[in-house]
Amino acid sequence: MSKLLCETLKNLTHKSQQIKKNNYLDDFFTGHIFPSVAAVYPLSNRALILIDKDDRILSTVSHDSDLEELDLTNRFFSFSESNSKMHKLMIRYDKATLYLLKNIPTALNSYGYSLLLISESDIPEAFSDLSRMSESLENIAVENEKQNKSHKELLNYLDAVDDGISACDKDGNVTYINSSACKLIGADKEKVIGENLNNPPFKDTILVQIIKSQKPQMDFEYDLYYSGKRSHLMNSAYPVFDDDGKIIGAIDIFRRIKRSYQIASNMAGHRASYEFNDFIGSGPKLQNKINLAKEFSNINKNTLIEGESGTGKDLFSQSIHNFSDRKAGPFVAINCANYPIDLFDSELFGYEEGAFTGAKKGGKSGKFELAEGGTLFLDEIGEMPMQLQAKLLRAIETKQITRLGSNKTITIDVRIIAATNKDLEKMVERKQFREDLYYRLKILYLKLPPLRERREDLYELCEHFIEQINPEMEIPVTGISNEALDLIRSYDWPGNIRQLENILSIAMFMSGGGILEISHLTQAGLECQDGDPYFKKNLEDSSLDILLAALNDNGYNIKQTAEDLGISRNTIYRKMKKYGIERK
Repeated sequence: MSKLLCETLKNLTHKSQQIKKNNYLDDFFTGHIFPSVAAVYPLSNRALILIDKDDRILSTVSHDSDLEELDLTNRFFSFSESNSKMHKLMIRYDKATLYLLKNIPTALNSYGYSLLLISESDIPEAFSDLSRMSESLENIAVENEKQNKSHKELLNYLDAVDDGISACDKDGNVTYINSSACKLIGADKEKVIGENLNNPPFKDTILVQIIKSQKPQMDFEYDLYYSGKRSHLMNSAYPVFDDDGKIIGAIDIFRRIKRSYQIASNMAGHRASYEFNDFIGSGPKLQNKINLAKEFSNINKNTLIEGESGTGKDLFSQSIHNFSDRKAGPFVAINCANYPIDLFDSELFGYEEGAFTGAKKGGKSGKFELAEGGTLFLDEIGEMPMQLQAKLLRAIETKQITRLGSNKTITIDVRIIAATNKDLEKMVERKQFREDLYYRLKILYLKLPPLRERREDLYELCEHFIEQINPEMEIPVTGISNEALDLIRSYDWPGNIRQLENILSIAMFMSGGGILEISHLTQAGLECQDGDPYFKKNLEDSSLDILLAALNDNGYNIKQTAEDLGISRNTIYRKMKKYGIERK
């Protein structure tokens, strides 16, 4: 560019002590879009200038080097002010000609901008050129705004995700981190973006490892160190490649290990679904236990529940959890009778990779870790091996555990609810259960009554189970006879509620619908108690009638009769002998 034009621009502009910020044209438009469009135009001995509404120069483009020595940015033109929409203005100054397209309207902002073309010679098509450039600028700016809006929306979506998300380029520079990730590691988003993961305050980040290996790693436990703070995470990290297969960066998705444990527990079915409102029975014995259990729920202490099989120990433990302030945490259950001692240890406390032959790669979290922040239900605690009782006692006392094959302790926050159908106190006396563990578990104690001690609830329970089973029936059961209900109330129910549900279920399918009678109950396996002659006589008559009818229907085929009645062939032979029935 000639010195003439430089001198002209210098004479027509002035500096201002106050530096204004861009208020309508963003840096991308000024620094990228305008220079790209202007560079296409022939600018030998010419200059194209972008001006804002206040006549301030935002950007200048020319093909001559002289202009670089003259810094025009933020200088102001001495034009007359005008608020009218786009109009043309040609100015001759000395030997230069200025073509000004002033107040160009834009869809992105109501203020508009101006384009100035300055040349040493006349340009007849100058204003038409400026008009075409303004249209191009507008189209590109609108498209860029759409992309920018989509980009911002995507970032907003990523910020809304509860999991942490971060990304870096192939050199380890952080290019993105969402708000959740910043909260998890205690970082400021603006400070983190641009930092290099190979340098402090970061230490041994997984993204750097992923870039080196160029292989993904999924669902692994991971300790992230940032500014001296350790965050225990569950992480998945992936390399990112371009279309040519070259690595351009890496991305990872992570969450706190506690939340991962809760998700894993829910997926494994470790979930407390029962609440106190789900219990059936308005009798005083059940209601007293429910009220006591509600009080226990608000006391964050270990609880021991004793009761016969089928009395609802599992239901009470779930209800206590759901009524407590730990209800948002996981509920993890383990049956102490289901595992041999070698498996029980690793199942309860977890193990590290390589702890034993067949150990899962990356190790495995135990039930204690899965229950972090929630409740661990130890069912059939009386079956726990003595060797493990000492380890459990230590975990309760120290609130710490150690995985199998590890020397690192893990602090736990877990409430323990233990349940048993045995008399632990007698087991302690017989040296079959540790006394110190017994009293550590029995800080809060709940003894559940068997069904024979709460006969007043039997009618409600029968109604509940009939209603629950009816949808599976072709013809629904509409009720239960008084005689059948009397039989149910006279029975001791050694299997408690579980046995009652089983008997009713079989009896309903045997009945084919309608009213449940004594005969249906006996056919389902319910027998009269000894010493009750009234029921014994009725039951024997009903049982004999049912048996004779089934034998006749099946031509005395014992196998088919047994299948029809849902009982074993030995039972058929025994009853035939009892009633003096000869096989035909």
